[in-house]
Amino acid sequence: MRGGNVLLNCSAESDRGVPVIKWRKDGLILALGMDDRKQQLPNGSLLIQNILHSRHHKPDEGLYQCEASLGDAGSIISRIAKVAVAAYMSLSLWILTIIAPGAKAVLLIGMNQVGILMPCYKRQLYLYC
Repeated sequence: MRGGNVLLNCSAESDRGVPVIKWRKDGLILALGMDDRKQQLPNGSLLIQNILHSRHHKPDEGLYQCEASLGDAGSIISRIAKVAVAAYMSLSLWILTIIAPGAKAVLLIGMNQVGILMPCYKRQLYLYC
C-alpha cells in the first residue's frame, strides 16, 4: 500500500565464510546508497520504507531478487519477488433528480482509463461521463 513498508527476506549460509548479499531490481543491482528509503538489514533482508506510487511515478514496483556470493565459490540468486502497490478504490453515490414524477431514471457509472469511477448520463444516442 502506498506509504507503507515492504520487507523482502533473504538469508544465505556457508561453511566457507559469510556470503555477500546484494539485491537486484528488474535485473539491475540496486544502488542502496542512492535512496534512503531502501536499506539492506544486517540479516540480508531488504526494507523499503514509505512506498511511493502515483499515476506516472512507480519507482518501488518491480521484480526483486536477492543474490548471495562467496568469493570464487560463486553466487546464487533467489526466485523473483514481485512488488506491486495496491490502489484504493472508492464509489460515490450520486443523487439523481427526476423532473417528471413517474419518469424512468437510470444512474450510470462509467470508469475512465485510470480506474476512476464517474457519473454518466445519456442524451439521445450519446453517453456523457
